[in-house]
Amino acid sequence: MGDSSEEADPIKESPLWEFVKEQEEDMQVGGESLDYLKVQLEETTRIVWHIAAENARERNVKTIEEEDVREAFKELVHPHMMLVDAREMLNKYQNEFQSMIDEDPVLPSEGGENDG
Repeated sequence: MGDSSEEADPIKESPLWEFVKEQEEDMQVGGESLDYLKVQLEETTRIVWHIAAENARERNVKTIEEEDVREAFKELVHPHMMLVDAREMLNKYQNEFQSMIDEDPVLPSEGGENDG
């Protein structure tokens, strides 16, 4: 595995720089943005791997399988996906309510005048 006194560096800077440059070729990599990204990727990996290990433990096994990692990612992003779903639902309701308002004979028309 290597010397335990050496700090692990799972994300190498050069390949990461090349990867981000390929994503947005017209943009420059500024300041410490790559260092910050690297730290965040490492932390995200740590969290996902921890959740995946818990998933494996719940199955009473000592091997983390792909499905454990997939489920860990789902668990990590689930709250964010719930927000997206809620926004879409609210937009749908907003459109439905607007249609009801537009068709309501009691409410004033868009011009602000009462039709009645």
